[in-house]
Amino acid sequence: MQRKTSPTAAPKLTAEQVLDGFVKNTGGPAYNKLTSSVAVGTVQLTGQQLGTVEIKSKAPQKFLLRMVLPKLGEVSTGYDGKEGWARDPNLGLRLLQGEELAQLRLQALQSSAPQSWRSYFKKVENLGLSKAGSASFYKLRLWPKDGSAAIIQYHHATTLLLARIDQVQATPQGKISTLTYFNDWRLTDGIKTAFQMRQKSANLELVLTLTQVQNNLPLTDTDFERPAEAPNKPAKVR
Repeated sequence: MQRKTSPTAAPKLTAEQVLDGFVKNTGGPAYNKLTSSVAVGTVQLTGQQLGTVEIKSKAPQKFLLRMVLPKLGEVSTGYDGKEGWARDPNLGLRLLQGEELAQLRLQALQSSAPQSWRSYFKKVENLGLSKAGSASFYKLRLWPKDGSAAIIQYHHATTLLLARIDQVQATPQGKISTLTYFNDWRLTDGIKTAFQMRQKSANLELVLTLTQVQNNLPLTDTDFERPAEAPNKPAKVR
């Protein structure tokens, strides 16, 4: 879905109907029984060799992303339900705050309970239908309740599967615009997951390719706690 997107027609569904349809078509009642999810696979950053990735989530709002990149080392981000943290070889261990923390918290909620989108978005809007070749996509704008920046989502007009997210992400280096593409949706334990996620920002591209997804594993809360070492002073997010 690499294209310039501009609405071309009035939407046939409301934003609420699109989001409810996405939940129904990717899991429906299975989401109510979802306690955890663990995904593993490979990661590749522009100009770098292939690395590994692990993504964990646990209801109601715990999340962990751990990547090991050749020559760069381990990069990880976690949210334990209250505290968010990030750790990488350049900045060390940081406690997150402000919009950076809010965006991670939202990611944790979306990962563990997509069916509860009404509890974390205060407003959703369908901006119209966009065309890409022969395919059509609903373009939605979503405003998080936490006050962080609005998110643009594109959903396939027929399947309602998520195709792309446009977001301005808060980082210690400043606000960065990202485009994240979702492909290769597969069914695992009654829930469909995108087995490929490709994120583009400026001159960088990060590709995550999952090889296995397992749901409802007995994860412990300690899986999501920040590492034991003392964190650095939180970096100011511009």
